[in-house]
Amino acid sequence: MSFEDLIVRMGDAVCRGAFEEAAACFTPDGVYHDDFYGSFQGRAEIARLFSDFFYRDGENFRWSFHDPVSDGSVGYARYLFSWNSKLPDSRGVRAGFEGVSICDLKDGLIASYREVAATQTARHMMSFPALRLDRLAKRETQRLLDREDTKPHFGN
Repeated sequence: MSFEDLIVRMGDAVCRGAFEEAAACFTPDGVYHDDFYGSFQGRAEIARLFSDFFYRDGENFRWSFHDPVSDGSVGYARYLFSWNSKLPDSRGVRAGFEGVSICDLKDGLIASYREVAATQTARHMMSFPALRLDRLAKRETQRLLDREDTKPHFGN
């Protein structure tokens, strides 16, 4: 299966609520690093991310992938992701963001999924208060600073 078919299959399964099918796009010990909810390892945990977190906080998901490229060991795809919020302060609000999926691949499956995502647009659409936005920005900043590949850039 091509990387494009794999990433589209994963996203479509999430949007249909087929959590085990989405998780089957990952290696048995694969990791999904989610920008909102953190990291989930293994197919059961990845399925739980989708069922217990995505679908707890949202519904009517749409996830489209654009311009996917891969060399067989890593794949990239630009995406648009949107949903209707189920959060109490923004119930029913359509929110979304764009990003880039970065997938380490092994044996035709996703071994690691991470993303660079402009999630502030979704948070703005859902009218998150300034203090909450500040806490989330601090968390994202810390995640960036904690990565090995950023240490030469920030001297940490």
